[in-house]
Amino acid sequence: MRSMMALTRIGALALAVACGSTTDPAPVGADTVDGSDGSDGSDVADGSDGSDVTDGSDVTDGSDVTDGSDVTDVTDGSDVTDGSDVTDGSDVTDVTDGSDVTDGSDVTDGSDVTDGSDVTDGSDVTDGSDVTDGSDATDGSDGSDGSDACSTAGSLEAGKAVNGDTSGGTSALAVGSNECPGLFGQAGSSSPEDVWSFTAPVAGVYTFSLLSSADWDSTLYIIAACDEVTESNCLGAKDLINEEADEPEEVAAALEAGQTVYAVVDGWSFGIAEAEAGTYTLSVSEACVPDCTGAVCGSDGCGGSCGDCGATSGCDAEGKCVAFDEACKVAFTVGCDQTVSGIDPTSAVQATVAFDSYDCQLLGGDDFTRAEVTIAFQAPTNAIVTATGVGGTSNTDLFVLKDTGGGCGGNPECLLNEPNSATFEATAGSTYYLVWDQYTQEFEGPFGMEVKCCVPDCSSSVCGDDGCGGSCGTCETGTCIDNQCEQLPTVCTPVGEVGCGETLSDISNLSAGATLAFSNYSCQTAIFDDFSPPEVVYTFVSDKDQTVTIEENSFSLLDITVLEDVGGGCEDSTTNCLAAGSFITSFEAKAGKTYYISLDSYGTADEAQVGTFSVECCTPVCDGTKCDDGCGGVCACAEGQVCDNSGTCVAPKAGDTCEEPLTLTEAQPNFWVGKGDTEDGFTNNYAELCSDELGGSESAGSDVVFAFTPSSTGDYNIVLEAFTPYEDPSMVYVFTGCGAPTCVGGKEFFLDSTPFTVQLTGGTTYYVVVDSFDEVEAGPFQVQVTPSAP
Repeated sequence: MRSMMALTRIGALALAVACGSTTDPAPVGADTVDGSDGSDGSDVADGSDGSDVTDGSDVTDGSDVTDGSDVTDVTDGSDVTDGSDVTDGSDVTDVTDGSDVTDGSDVTDGSDVTDGSDVTDGSDVTDGSDVTDGSDATDGSDGSDGSDACSTAGSLEAGKAVNGDTSGGTSALAVGSNECPGLFGQAGSSSPEDVWSFTAPVAGVYTFSLLSSADWDSTLYIIAACDEVTESNCLGAKDLINEEADEPEEVAAALEAGQTVYAVVDGWSFGIAEAEAGTYTLSVSEACVPDCTGAVCGSDGCGGSCGDCGATSGCDAEGKCVAFDEACKVAFTVGCDQTVSGIDPTSAVQATVAFDSYDCQLLGGDDFTRAEVTIAFQAPTNAIVTATGVGGTSNTDLFVLKDTGGGCGGNPECLLNEPNSATFEATAGSTYYLVWDQYTQEFEGPFGMEVKCCVPDCSSSVCGDDGCGGSCGTCETGTCIDNQCEQLPTVCTPVGEVGCGETLSDISNLSAGATLAFSNYSCQTAIFDDFSPPEVVYTFVSDKDQTVTIEENSFSLLDITVLEDVGGGCEDSTTNCLAAGSFITSFEAKAGKTYYISLDSYGTADEAQVGTFSVECCTPVCDGTKCDDGCGGVCACAEGQVCDNSGTCVAPKAGDTCEEPLTLTEAQPNFWVGKGDTEDGFTNNYAELCSDELGGSESAGSDVVFAFTPSSTGDYNIVLEAFTPYEDPSMVYVFTGCGAPTCVGGKEFFLDSTPFTVQLTGGTTYYVVVDSFDEVEAGPFQVQVTPSAP
């Protein structure tokens, strides 16, 4: 389920991360694929496989051992020649004793991993990494440890639900763009996932349902092979956005009896987006068995279809294809505030092929020769009518036709055409036809339509809204306030007072108390914004020194401006205009001072803007231990200390600043190397130093400084090695003069990994800085410096 997120780089690309294992391990205790060689875990002890190495049947598929590594014994007839017969690689003594796993010496911990009994001590070595929570995946909670998610998959049963938590894991699976039906974009590459296996007991359609907690954004996808997500093995995916967060994400899959698939519970986030993880409930339904007995079209009872009748015929109630009527007919009749469901342009009972094109269609080239469904509406009174499709209407258009006396087949007047919703003025007693027609062959299934009617009312209004989105008129003089024309004051007159912790709800600049005192402000954020429409002003009196934040969360066109009373009352000047902003504004208030909060519009003068505003107060604290004051402000660290990534004042470590740099190492003649990790306690000290050389980018992440003194003058090449986009440091730049730095050159390696060249003077000390675009891009690095070729 997706909430809207902000990415730190425009146009970020998701990085698909493949599962760590490329081959599913064989079932525990099964030495060969034919099942005749030891389901009890004893390769030759039961005597049923007397020709283990001579008949060629034991190792022809190369899967003799659960780790898939025993592939060299195909021709030499010796069951284990590479010493890796068991997954932990310790089965080097059973080459000659012929007892593959029965001598008890197979595993170093004495707990034979191949018999499937080693699942409670947390030492299961089949994947080498299945011990993140000690629960060894039998409870399904350890579905993905980031190295071999599939081998630790939990088990699902039809008709039952399981609970899980993806927190604490790493990402081994991800969905690329358009790889999974039902998911257009990417998902999962920066979020941990849980993997659950499901084996269908009978053939049928199974519905997987995921309901996650509200604090994270989940994605569900079903794959047929648990090695990676591809177009060929992904059966379907679902990712709901924030307004649907209380609904489960569901994926239906048609499975054969005995077929195993994998349900992956992942986070939506991808690329450099913040990882999403949390708790969830996952279930799979009992099988729905499709039934098309006696039918060649229509529903199969499980969400699928028994067939398509083509463009000239539709499906009747018995599942037979019947030619569409060529004359218009009304399939449904609807009234005000009513809903129609089950609209189906493939149904011979409902649909016709009466219209090929329309006089008012939006695009003249659209072809509407396929079937349409016509719904009649008769207006009981003059009203503004809005008809809206509900679900499944993509690939269909809505036309509004007005009856001219001959019914829907008698050349009705075409009023308008919209893709999903249409609003029109209806006249009392007139009949209108709401026609859903197809312009492609991709019909998604039956859908619905709701009709809402609104009766305009201007009986007591001389201007403003008529209650249905229309207008009762405009004012020749004055301003329309509450549907009446008024002359507003041109001096600032506060309408009320607001205090800390209070909320101003549904504030309109065209309501009682509005003024026309300001057309612009000395500190407005955009100098060209025109604030000539009315504003509403509130007074705020601070009882102590504190940080005050006003936030607007309704996305109106009302801006926030804070004016301080410096003795002249509520007025604007360069002295008393303190702060301005569109959605959030903060200022430092002083005890006993009076401030004016102006909520002003830069929109249309006669169009009301309505917003809701909250006022929060915070007392800053700077005690020398933290870099922030707890209110969004900054505290200076004590002299000799720096602010680390956690916001704590600490003593700088070597390499944090040029005063105490690290040294580039001359690994070989004329080849210098610097290694490090920007996450290892380093801070951000050189954000804007070489921004021009970095293409205008500020380096807002932690940086590491190396000192370097070339012995000779010349051109030198500098390159950042092992750089991974979105993850590792991406910038390198060079400067001289630690006290008064001068940038020599630099480069951002984000889209270009080739070296950059700088001219250096022999005997001069230079500082080479490895930096990042932001705090997200951080980690290990290696920077190299070499002379340019002569």
